Amino acid sequence: MDENKWSLYLKGNEELLWNGKGKSDPLVNATNKTKLMIRWIVCAVIGIGFTAFYLPYAFSHSFPTNNTIISVAVVLALVLVIAYGPIQEWRTLNGKVSYLLTNRRVLAIQDGNVREMAVDAETPCRAERLGNNTYVVYIGEAACSSKSSQARSNALMGIKDDANQMTGMIFYGVSNAEDICRYLKAYSGKKIA
Repeated sequence: MDENKWSLYLKGNEELLWNGKGKSDPLVNATNKTKLMIRWIVCAVIGIGFTAFYLPYAFSHSFPTNNTIISVAVVLALVLVIAYGPIQEWRTLNGKVSYLLTNRRVLAIQDGNVREMAVDAETPCRAERLGNNTYVVYIGEAACSSKSSQARSNALMGIKDDANQMTGMIFYGVSNAEDICRYLKAYSGKKIA
């Protein structure tokens, strides 16, 4: 472990137990295939349908050209952003998020932004195997409520309560889930001087 690299993120006598990054995972996998296909088909239908029906209507009612162009551009841009969301999640999770496990917290670090959650020996943890021999590790509230189809989104956002406190985190695409779960049970909540 490169503890010196991560020492900036450690508090007091906190001990770094594990760090890693997610490994490459296919954009479309068994857990999200149906969800992605439906999302992309709906976006295509909305984009094409709006353009196909709005343009003839706008031209037949002599809408100003600038208004028509702006309307079509806004709807198409919105559809493209919605359709691109899963691609952006996938690109970010494949090697751009670093995960840390200490004897007090779990952290996800991306471009200097840190999400963290306190853990102890009672923090639930479960792992689910992906098709590429890596795992999704669900920690805290995520272990109780997250579905595999939501793993990528929840890995980027985390799970928060009404007070905006992190109550669940997901390590996506890690290779040694057993170590993470073992560390959580063995070391979390240990008294630190």
